[in-house]
Amino acid sequence: MSCAIHQHSVVGAGVMLGMGSIVAKDVPPFVTFYAGQVHKLNTIGLHRMGYSQDEIEVLAKWYGAEQSRSLAERIEEARDGWWYEDLKAFLEKSQRKIYPLDRIQVARS
Repeated sequence: MSCAIHQHSVVGAGVMLGMGSIVAKDVPPFVTFYAGQVHKLNTIGLHRMGYSQDEIEVLAKWYGAEQSRSLAERIEEARDGWWYEDLKAFLEKSQRKIYPLDRIQVARS
């Protein structure tokens, strides 16, 4: 819905982009992005993709963990998670700066 995405930007799997969003960096998988920043985990989209509440809560806990390290530094902690392959693919394709996750809300739906 009228989103502008800068060339070479990567939008991760399961991302919900808000109407009129301008994306100038890479957006990590499974989040909701609008007004120029990542806001929360895309729990509605994850439910629609068939993930259980328990699976979503594990991802929420991982995303909500210590934010002082980058996603690339934290990827090994996700090796056993169902989201690992999507995260790994995102990081392999990412060539730009990644939107920070320090404001992410991990409230359950």
